[in-house]
Amino acid sequence: MESWHGPAAGIGLSDDLRTLKHAGVDVVVSALTATETEELGLIDEAEACAQSGLLFVPFPIEDRSLPVHFAEFVELELDVHHLSRPPC
Repeated sequence: MESWHGPAAGIGLSDDLRTLKHAGVDVVVSALTATETEELGLIDEAEACAQSGLLFVPFPIEDRSLPVHFAEFVELELDVHHLSRPPC
C-alpha cells in the first residue's frame, strides 16, 4: 500500500484526488486528527473524495503515537482491503 502526503492547505486537492482515482486508488484513509485537518485546510476532504469517486475513511492517530485500539486498526486494514479494487 502506498502513502500520499496530500496537498498543502487543500490547494489542488480535487486535481490530486482525480489523479489518485485515475491511478486505481479507491479508498483514502486519513490519519489526521480534527485539529490537524483544520490546520491543513482539509475540512472538505471527505466531500472532495466523494466528488472524485473515492471513499474517505477518517482514522485519526495522534502524532508520534500508535492507534489506541490495535484491533480497530486491524479491522480498518481489512475493511480497506475489501473495499479496494482487486489488482489487475
